Amino acid sequence: MTSDSLGSVTLGRQYDPLIDLVQGITEDNYFGSAFATAGDVDNYDNSFRVNNAVKYTSPVWSGLQFEAMYSFGGIAGSTGSEQSYSAAAAYNNGPIALAADYFYAANSPASAGPRSPTAGWYGYAGTGTQEMVNLGLRHKF
Repeated sequence: MTSDSLGSVTLGRQYDPLIDLVQGITEDNYFGSAFATAGDVDNYDNSFRVNNAVKYTSPVWSGLQFEAMYSFGGIAGSTGSEQSYSAAAAYNNGPIALAADYFYAANSPASAGPRSPTAGWYGYAGTGTQEMVNLGLRHKF
């Protein structure tokens, strides 16, 4: 669902707000995987999408935009297993671009496998939970 004045809501398997708002002002946007982290632990190389997610994207107000996302997880009988949430904000106006995001993923050690956010994305099976904060700043001269 999309509205020019209210923003949009999307459902399903999708990229987290990091990809939408922060990655565009970082080195991976310009140089690809030349600056990749081992195992893509920061998801700047788009190796992970979130399942069963609801994401809200605000309209752009004078260069300011934000997103929030929640994923219900996906393991029957284990409420909260593999759930995640994320939020990001970005300001792009003139030569200045600022962006920040926060991502949290919960995982049951018994369920760690290739489809799990913390095993599939981070490559560390059974880690319990993962949290990530990213900040970006760009100034064009």
